[in-house]
Amino acid sequence: MKIQLILALFLAAAQNGSNSSNSLTWNASPTATGYNVMRGVSGCGSLAGTFSMIATVTALNYVDSNLNPGTVYSYYVTAKNSGGVSGPSNCVTMTTTPPPAPGGLVLKTQ
Repeated sequence: MKIQLILALFLAAAQNGSNSSNSLTWNASPTATGYNVMRGVSGCGSLAGTFSMIATVTALNYVDSNLNPGTVYSYYVTAKNSGGVSGPSNCVTMTTTPPPAPGGLVLKTQ
C-alpha cells in the first residue's frame, strides 16, 4: 500500500545568521518509517530530474549544511515505508545569506 504524505513544509533560512545552511521542518506522516530530503538548484518549476536526494532521515527535520553563501536552493520531502514512497511535498525555495562585504578596503588612485 502506497502511503500518503501529510504535508506542509515549514522551512526557515539560515538560522543564527549562517550563510551556509538551511533548516527544514515538515509534518509527520502517520505510516512513514522515514523521509527522503530532496534538493535542487533550478527552482520548483519541475520536480522531475532537477532534484537529488541529499538525505534519508526518520526525524521531522533536517539541516542542509556546507552550502554556498548567497545561493538559491529548492527542497521537497517524500515519506517512505515498506509499501513504497509517497508523492512529493510542496516545494520550497530558500536562499542562503550572502557573504558579508569585505571590510577595510581602500581605493587608491594613481
